[in-house]
Amino acid sequence: MLASKKTLRLGTRASRLSILQTRFAIEKIRLSAPALNFELIPFSSPGDRDRMLDLRESPPDFFTRDLDEAILGEKLDCAIHSAKDMPLPSPAGIDWFWLPWRESPEDAIVLRKGFDMNAPQILSGKFRIGISSSRREDYCRKRFPGALILPIRGDIEMRISKLDGNEYDMLIMAAAALKRLGLEERISELIPLQQMPSPDGQGALGISFRTGDELFTALRKLFLKSVVFAGAGCSGADSLTLAALKAIKICDACLYDALIPDEIQELIPKNAIAIRVGKRLGAHEFEQDEINALVADLARQGKSVLRLKGGDPGIFGRLAEETESLDLLSIPYRVIPGVSSLSAASTGTGLLLTRRGRSRGFHVKTLRTSSENASLNADKALSACETRAFFMGVNQLPEIMKNCLNDGIPPEKPVSIVLDAGRASQKIISCELRNLNSPALLSERDKGLPGIVIVGDAAHPKYIYKGNGALQGKKVLLLFSRTIMDEAVSAVNDHCGIPLRFPTASFRATADIAEKLGNIFSADWITASSPTSVEILVSEMKERGLDIRKLPKILACGSGTSAKFAEFGIFPDAQPNSSFCREAMIETAIEMIPRQSRIVVLSSEKAKSHLKNGLINTGFAHTSELVIYESFADSNIDLPPFDAAVFGSPSAAEDFIRHYGAEILIGKPAAALGKKTSAKLAEHGIHAPCPMEVESARAAVSVLAAIMLDNLGVSLSAGFRSRLSNENCPAIF
Repeated sequence: MLASKKTLRLGTRASRLSILQTRFAIEKIRLSAPALNFELIPFSSPGDRDRMLDLRESPPDFFTRDLDEAILGEKLDCAIHSAKDMPLPSPAGIDWFWLPWRESPEDAIVLRKGFDMNAPQILSGKFRIGISSSRREDYCRKRFPGALILPIRGDIEMRISKLDGNEYDMLIMAAAALKRLGLEERISELIPLQQMPSPDGQGALGISFRTGDELFTALRKLFLKSVVFAGAGCSGADSLTLAALKAIKICDACLYDALIPDEIQELIPKNAIAIRVGKRLGAHEFEQDEINALVADLARQGKSVLRLKGGDPGIFGRLAEETESLDLLSIPYRVIPGVSSLSAASTGTGLLLTRRGRSRGFHVKTLRTSSENASLNADKALSACETRAFFMGVNQLPEIMKNCLNDGIPPEKPVSIVLDAGRASQKIISCELRNLNSPALLSERDKGLPGIVIVGDAAHPKYIYKGNGALQGKKVLLLFSRTIMDEAVSAVNDHCGIPLRFPTASFRATADIAEKLGNIFSADWITASSPTSVEILVSEMKERGLDIRKLPKILACGSGTSAKFAEFGIFPDAQPNSSFCREAMIETAIEMIPRQSRIVVLSSEKAKSHLKNGLINTGFAHTSELVIYESFADSNIDLPPFDAAVFGSPSAAEDFIRHYGAEILIGKPAAALGKKTSAKLAEHGIHAPCPMEVESARAAVSVLAAIMLDNLGVSLSAGFRSRLSNENCPAIF
């Protein structure tokens, strides 16, 4: 409970709306801090006195300036505002926060009495609309292109009086203001936020007070959520801690660093604010002071703010600067450690920082100072038996060599440079200390990668993990859709390879899916020919509140599609026993489905009509089709260095060869998912065998693993088409 020695002087604008919402806020605050007493003092503002200036041209502090000046002059202890009226950045000496009780943020259409949306004037487009912002003007010009757009000023009651007095036919106003004034009945239509996003503070109330005021700084702690600083790890989602994953899933705003990979960015909630505040050497998207201010502003708005940093935020992550900026404002925060790139470069590779008989300790530092130019002197007190690890040293190799030699490290000591530690693109370059300044050591591409330089006996390349798996630590390019990529990645990991995600396409529901989705409930059977169709189907049903338990019987194309159904507790009634092509689905339908059954074929835009026509030609006359999703190509991605490839579909093979050429696959082992994919690659002279019995991403990777073992002289893949179809030889999967 907060205590107060005197009644607090609280200012607000003198309009009826401002006084109503301020009294509401006082009642709510006193539920949490009953010892506080407030004297409400009405104030005017420049915006109240100047009724002529178009609000689209008004200064940011048009409705707050006088109140802020009264606070700074100690005539007021605090003020309550509509949050959207509070300027950012706030004036010097003014601190603030938003209160958690919020009305709906949408805008509303208000019509002149006697009008509705079907009135002849509205339908003809020849009418007058009153607006008070550029945002509302843009919306009206798009939706009502023939209307006359006019500025309007005054409080809510005055604006409605002008409307009913025939100066306007329609107004666009904040729904929150109308509801707080008890004027809900004047709302003709709420405008969805998807059509016209509102300012972030619309519907919210905020308090301003003098910076450093102990009472209000303490009061704020009752209403703010802790800012979370979390380490995202160094190797994609695989190195996320559970705590960091939970923080990502519940955040309202995420400020993430440049090295956060796409697969982690995709975990950020779709309705959250996501801002890349990347900081790479020589290329800062935001300066540190700007990041600090942005974190504090979002936190004071009552949002659950996540500051997501690569690796571990406490190791050269400038965490101290960001937490100290919150300490100055007494804004709550907590820190979640992460898996550091140092761990990935050492424990993750075999170049262990401590190794019995070789290294009894280690020292970690960077030669960079805050100026990003100066270097630090050598540490002569260090023992020659200790391993040294240098962060951010890729472009300072001569300086590192000099530093170590000056410290008494023998020139023949091993050095390993771990580039992109923990990532699929990780690369290790080893040499002796004396050669660390060789111009040929790093390529131009290498110089652009983050790297850790490890010096000492423990850095000898003989210690790098051998892995012993069939894929021998090779980098395997995986050309699969996103829906089955995880299965392929898991299979490569199981065989001790390095998976390189290279999604061939993304998918989205078709635009008219909402109108047609209900048709499946009148069917006797539906068919699903890919895991993607299942994912889209269930996602769209959930979004529209449709009960998946009411789905008709299901014919799935194969084990992968059936497994995707099983993730949602749905188990298909039939699937082909062996080949999973269109012909096999038709054969299964002939065997399992009565000819008079009503069948809805779920298909993609690319594959539409193929299965439907096949079923109709076979006697299933009551077959219709629902094109449930369409694919769209991801933007061209730079092809990473790779040792082998697995192709997930004929289109993936075709697109890859069109963009990069077949020549890039010469000398590289390849495998394919399905006969058609294998045949498509063969058209371009690429031998890429496929599994015969179990058509899945895992099986395709296993075929590649058998080919790779041939390189060790074990000859497991020769003639494997027949061997893989032999029921006595299933172990490869």
